Amino acid sequence: MLIENRPEPFNEVWHSTIFQAKQGQLKSLKKYLYRAFQQATLTAVRQEKPIFNWLES
Repeated sequence: MLIENRPEPFNEVWHSTIFQAKQGQLKSLKKYLYRAFQQATLTAVRQEKPIFNWLES
């Protein structure tokens, strides 16, 4: 998964993380950003390869 293919979830994560860090809401920026990028990767993969919806078929 390359960030260049689907940058939207990663941009959202980056901006929200920086915003929360500036407000002093994060204990560890490194750990939070790592976990947030994991979730953004899952989101990007799911957008690229949607799950088969058997109810609509």
